[in-house]
Amino acid sequence: MKSLIVKDIKLTGFVAKFFMVGLGMIYTLIISALNNIYYTFWGYLVLVIFFVGLSYFIICNLDLQTDIDTILNSLPIEKGLIVKSRYSSVMIYILSISFMVPILSLLIKSRISMPDGIPITIGLSFHIIGITTLLYSIYIPLDFYHRGDMEKVREIPFTQILILILIAVFSMKQNNIIYRYIKAIDINSFPIPLILFSILVYLISMNISINIYRAKEF
Repeated sequence: MKSLIVKDIKLTGFVAKFFMVGLGMIYTLIISALNNIYYTFWGYLVLVIFFVGLSYFIICNLDLQTDIDTILNSLPIEKGLIVKSRYSSVMIYILSISFMVPILSLLIKSRISMPDGIPITIGLSFHIIGITTLLYSIYIPLDFYHRGDMEKVREIPFTQILILILIAVFSMKQNNIIYRYIKAIDINSFPIPLILFSILVYLISMNISINIYRAKEF
């Protein structure tokens, strides 16, 4: 499984570099200057969803070009192991990109004079990790179900972002439970219930994907 995870990480190596020196730094600069936890939270979440989705799309596209499923299934590799390695890779993306934001924020603020915004703390990062994990618990089984259909795979993460933006706008206007929850977030606390729940859902999602993938013929 380790070699499969390393393969995924190597395939998206340039995405991490692009994140570090390009759009990620500019976007982090913007959300670091925001003085409203609601805007900071949604900006942070969309950033992570976008880059994890971009990384995932690149892997799926390269897998399709190389017909990796046929190759892997011709080897003595259990299908469940293939699925577990993909879930492990996605979790590495989620963690690395989520923790990259507070690091970049600290670097930027140490070198650039800018207004004091909402601090991008590790506590806030864990809120983002929990929610992103829940979203990809829905996305990954859909990918395995539509395996080989790049149009559907490509549409899902960007559809997620559009839905998130609509939820953010609607929740703010309606002052509903989502808006109140985000406004009440303690950025210095560790959201244990959210993290435990997201891990449980992620494991359930992985078992669903394993069953879907085992039923496919290559």
